[in-house]
Amino acid sequence: MSGSRNPVKALGGKPGWWFAVVKDETLPCVHQHWWMGKNTYFDPGVKPGLFNEWVDALKTKKRVILTNDILKENGRFKRTGYIAIYEIGNIKLDQTGLTFQFKKRLQDLS
Repeated sequence: MSGSRNPVKALGGKPGWWFAVVKDETLPCVHQHWWMGKNTYFDPGVKPGLFNEWVDALKTKKRVILTNDILKENGRFKRTGYIAIYEIGNIKLDQTGLTFQFKKRLQDLS
């Protein structure tokens, strides 16, 4: 996957906000921790009826910001950086969790 080699800045919000802003556009963020290889993302903690605004943004925008994170002892993530914007597809949400495919790296981030 190739993206722009000229990174742009992503701006995060408050702790617990699952979005960031790039060039005046708000995009949903996803944790690198749940990238399962072969371009598959799987987060078992996302279930139908949870995080509705974030899930709706995944489905409508079909683009995400992949983030670096630290998994803390309490099981929560602390965002430490932004990697890139990706186009996504094959979004599925059921009782096992959220799954989608990374289709294309669109923009490197700093």
